[in-house]
Amino acid sequence: TIIFREPGELLKSWTLDRYLHTRPPSHVVTLDANATIEEAMKKLELHRVLSAPVMDSTTNTFCGFLDISDILRTFLRGVWPGMLQAHPQGSPLTHSPAPTTLANMAQLHDIGPDFTDRWIRTALRAGSDGSCLYGNIKNVTLLQVCEHFLSPSAGGPSTHRLAVWEDTEPESGTVGAPAGPEGGDVSVTSIVSQSDIIRFLYNHSGELGDIGAQTVEQLGMAGHSGLGWAPLTTPQNTPAILAFAAMYRAGKSAIGIVRPTAGAPEVQQCFANLSVSDLRCLLPHHFGSLALPVAEFVALVHNSEFIPQGLGNRSGSPSPIPNLPLVACESTTTLLELLTLMVEKCVHHVWVLDANGSAISVITPADIICRLVPSWQQTKNAV
Repeated sequence: TIIFREPGELLKSWTLDRYLHTRPPSHVVTLDANATIEEAMKKLELHRVLSAPVMDSTTNTFCGFLDISDILRTFLRGVWPGMLQAHPQGSPLTHSPAPTTLANMAQLHDIGPDFTDRWIRTALRAGSDGSCLYGNIKNVTLLQVCEHFLSPSAGGPSTHRLAVWEDTEPESGTVGAPAGPEGGDVSVTSIVSQSDIIRFLYNHSGELGDIGAQTVEQLGMAGHSGLGWAPLTTPQNTPAILAFAAMYRAGKSAIGIVRPTAGAPEVQQCFANLSVSDLRCLLPHHFGSLALPVAEFVALVHNSEFIPQGLGNRSGSPSPIPNLPLVACESTTTLLELLTLMVEKCVHHVWVLDANGSAISVITPADIICRLVPSWQQTKNAV
């Protein structure tokens, strides 16, 4: 086994072509531009993916990527545009709100079928979170793929996935904008995501060298530098639809759910996580559940049990920690342990908590990849 001294050397030593031929076979999920949002959500949930390329079956042309966050954006803008503006805690769902949670649930229940019956092309946006690589990929390295993921020119602060194409007139490893190759017979042969890179690093963790033993704190992902998100949190009783709106306004894909710590109400304990992926399972008649308190909504989505603080469990004893999903670590967690958490728990967010359970930061695959791309590190060190 070769142990690389520099973090980027492992990624540079592998070509994309070699990686695609050695990873386990995977089904490429695509969506038809003439499908409905309901059909798209069901397909994304069936294959447990957050995004997929969209093809127009009538013209065999690439239309872009559809991401769960695109569906969220379309829903919020089309139903309650004002929700995308800053709201104080406890603000109503609409400008003329129904007085009760049940009435709000009825509103959302009525809206769901109409919304999910729309064509998915109405949810597509320019600069969507994906790009294309077409032509000869034999000389493209995984390091170059990671650099593309982190390039602002890809349509944002980071791009999460890259579609690999077969083209009738291939160019040499051309990275295209989300509009993709035009004309001719094209097909998506593979998709590489940031999560794929995390799994690759996990499978080759013995080759990472000294960086694998560095802690979250040493890597600057404990909230003390530009790495790691500043934690976005919301109280446990916030309606789920408002929590999703806050997430979208902040440009995040997850939000922590917090509540006061028993005996120290000023300390906000992060005990659960709401992610855009939680939208995948919603069927038209489920949209009413978005009016529920966010902790109850997450419990419903994950078939878990949420017992509000102070009510106790069925046996009558206190139940301060609800059984809700949250993958967390400490600032002393090493990179190898972090990779293990992400891969074995199949998550995109790992929350860094302090000794009181308060959120310090949240780490995504992009944060880890940043630490392995030399050009990015040099840019950050120069700031």
